[in-house]
Amino acid sequence: GIFGLASIAGPLIGGYLVDQLSWHWIFYVNLPLGLLALAIFAVAFQPTGRRIKHAIDYTGALFLAISLACLVLYTSFGGRTYGLADPGMLALIGVSIASAVIFVFVEFRAEEPVLPMMLFSTNTFTVMVGIVMVIGAAMFGAMTFLPLYLQTVKGLSPTESGLNLLPMMFGILGGAIGSGRIMSNTGHYKWLPTIGAVIMAFGLYRLSSISPDRSSLVLSIDIFILGIGMGPIMSVGTTAIQNAVPREIMGAATASYTMFRQIGGSVGVALFGTLFTSGLQSRLPEDHVPVESLSFQTISDLPEEFQQIVMNGITDSLQPIFLVAAVMSVGAVLISLLLEEVPLATRKEAGMDG
Repeated sequence: GIFGLASIAGPLIGGYLVDQLSWHWIFYVNLPLGLLALAIFAVAFQPTGRRIKHAIDYTGALFLAISLACLVLYTSFGGRTYGLADPGMLALIGVSIASAVIFVFVEFRAEEPVLPMMLFSTNTFTVMVGIVMVIGAAMFGAMTFLPLYLQTVKGLSPTESGLNLLPMMFGILGGAIGSGRIMSNTGHYKWLPTIGAVIMAFGLYRLSSISPDRSSLVLSIDIFILGIGMGPIMSVGTTAIQNAVPREIMGAATASYTMFRQIGGSVGVALFGTLFTSGLQSRLPEDHVPVESLSFQTISDLPEEFQQIVMNGITDSLQPIFLVAAVMSVGAVLISLLLEEVPLATRKEAGMDG
């Protein structure tokens, strides 16, 4: 739930910084916030027990970083700046795959691997990773393109568009708290990710009919529904995984779960960006509307006969994104059916669940 809230609060704060200062401050503000987080951690975290010297898996971390960096670059530039079959793009995806293969071999031999391969023998970990990668792609895709719609079609400022996303924050908060209470009171969580993914798919499906004249009330209801669906998935996953794995690899399991969520989000945003750009280019009159410089102001400066064409083109290009995200959420529903529940009242200190 905290992650989901931060994901929505970020655009709101970022919009305010852009309006009041400049877009550069979106990056500058991370420096003091990062230092503050480190300071809080240093003061609040008091390790117990004796210190144990650990072997750091530098080789595994290196190949993992190379693989992920090349994958993100491929999905970011492939299909937009360069063709998917461009030699440079093929080289990137080739290096990504090769580095991933080497990473797996390294992890099997590492004394304390970054990503213990034994985790994938755990049903809870494997299924929740599958769910969160798919949901991460759908979630970040929606959160990336909703501000675009609000600013270019509705003419809202960055701060106003952030405020219009508050219903999603309330939905995430309500979904996370509600699912957390259910999990605490019953000791069960198996169907919570399924229910969350179903609700999320419904919200995204409603957004797939987005149009220039959609009312603010209807849009708020749609993104509130989307937030309610996100809440259970965000709050249940970490708890379920920590409950299912041995204590000695709990940290690696939790970090890996977060990493896979970020991978899904990064790839999803890049792929949806390619889908949006290609769709928009095919719908706009090239001689009058440069796609790369679209804003509400540039649209307003166009001849009147082109303004409606551009706004319809933007919303028509956004509709497939939300529809694909809805289909992905349905995929997450199907994956969630494979989840085997480990009762929260029991913990396996050693060994793995099936």
